[in-house]
Amino acid sequence: MRLHLIILYQFCINCFAQLPNSDIQVSYQLYIDLDWPITYPATLHINNDITIFQTKPNLKEEWKGGKIKSKKVEYILSKNIEDDYLKMNYKEMEILFYDQLPKVTILVTDNFPEFDWVITKEIIELAGYRCTKAIATYRGRQWIAWFAPDIAVPYGPWKLHGLPGLIIEAYDSDKLYTFTATKIQYGKSAIFNRDFKTLRTTYNDKPMEYKQFLLDRTEAFQNIAQYMSRDGVETKFLEAPRSDVELRYEWEE
Repeated sequence: MRLHLIILYQFCINCFAQLPNSDIQVSYQLYIDLDWPITYPATLHINNDITIFQTKPNLKEEWKGGKIKSKKVEYILSKNIEDDYLKMNYKEMEILFYDQLPKVTILVTDNFPEFDWVITKEIIELAGYRCTKAIATYRGRQWIAWFAPDIAVPYGPWKLHGLPGLIIEAYDSDKLYTFTATKIQYGKSAIFNRDFKTLRTTYNDKPMEYKQFLLDRTEAFQNIAQYMSRDGVETKFLEAPRSDVELRYEWEE
């Protein structure tokens, strides 16, 4: 089955390279159902073998349909929150994105994601397309994706990719993270006219390995707790159970 999927994926890549119009923009709605359910828009920009997934956290709204019924947490959105970007270069097998340390934005690189999809026989209609169900596990979460073979590009939202058709909807098995396509447009996105590394102002010029970034982030929060303790505030840094979109990493196994 794995060999079959590898061949199918390579076939899909080759077909996509031959499409007369390989410039597509897919609008998604991202639903996150954690301490307080929220939703915000995102766009997948596709140009040949490069994709950029752009999210707009400044446009967060409370999601009335969330499952989590914890005490409501009030949060304040700054007008200065910048869009987030994640770039995947399938030819070079490279991934770049932005993440935050206290007060600074960091340009990060990571191991290129691999998905060992199991394609099922389940078919439903979503957004006017016949979609097939596929299942894969990545970094501790099981993902369910519904892809449209009629749109023969092997891409999807966030890091999800590798199916013989555009991913129209995807969610983890707990439905804490859900991506739903709302609009598909053809034409080159202006975002590809810019160098990805200039989309945000970063502390570093050379991308930092994600593993090192996570270590630095933990150390930064520990230092903040120690600094607050010096001012007479007894503070302990306790690393909470992970609820991020990625729960564990291959270097931890």
